[in-house]
Amino acid sequence: MSTWATENNFGRQHAARLIEDCTATGDFPRLVREIREMAAAHDGVSVGFLYALAERTLR
Repeated sequence: MSTWATENNFGRQHAARLIEDCTATGDFPRLVREIREMAAAHDGVSVGFLYALAERTLR
């Protein structure tokens, strides 16, 4: 697997874990902070993270 694909997959997994945790704890400011950080980054992790959020939103 390429570095980009590995980073992208990590970002997607990170988003899934964070969404589950924030849903369970109600700590939505934590999710918002992470979205802001990922939106400012330009790497495979951030793309995977934001793509996973968009995918879940549009279901």
